Amino acid sequence: MAPWGPPWGALFAVPVTPGLTRLGHGPFVTATPSLQTAMILAQVFLALVMATNLAVVAALDRCDATADRRRHDDLENLRRAADTDGLTGLANRRRLDRDPTTAGQSRGVRGEPLSLLIPDVDEFKSYNDRFGHPAGDRVLVVVAAAIRSTLRTPTDLPARYGGEEFVVLLPHTGLADASRVEARIRHAVGALAVIHDRAARGTLSMSVGVASARPDDQRADHSRLLTEVDPAHHPAERAGRNR
Repeated sequence: MAPWGPPWGALFAVPVTPGLTRLGHGPFVTATPSLQTAMILAQVFLALVMATNLAVVAALDRCDATADRRRHDDLENLRRAADTDGLTGLANRRRLDRDPTTAGQSRGVRGEPLSLLIPDVDEFKSYNDRFGHPAGDRVLVVVAAAIRSTLRTPTDLPARYGGEEFVVLLPHTGLADASRVEARIRHAVGALAVIHDRAARGTLSMSVGVASARPDDQRADHSRLLTEVDPAHHPAERAGRNR
């Protein structure tokens, strides 16, 4: 039996009469019927081999394309994970620092303002001391969800800046609209009604710093706005928080 086994061995199991049959005394020869059959079978075999090779090449191309898509997806997942705060699911500080809303790029459309909020959980340290860090982590998760729920446009970027401090970057948003956003955030957090018996209100609240600038202003860069908005919420804390 041929080494390929069926069905290829069967193609070569046909008896072939060796030699050629001479016609008369002339120089012309013709193949015997058995030889003609063998030649046809050989052509069929070659055609099958070529078809198989083409199918294998096509399958390998599909595998390469699938592998490329998987590599792309894996890289995208890694990039997304590197830009995401592991606890809250918001953007992290690295993502905020890479945001395209920088002074050079946001000034492309003159007259478009840029605003930034820093929502800070009131008396969070005392909450952790009272209920423990796992409870504090759960509070940060629900507060992050409340902040995200108040935003209206896909360009608004909420991020966890560190500890109990959050940042919300609001492109194309002036001071008046930014103030409305911070009011929604404080209302959403208050509506959670998280018990905080060491807070003045008895429930969890936030103080929010707000800063805003137009793109032709030197401050139209979130890193510069941060230097202004950070001290801006201290008066709110001194005035009783939740403002």
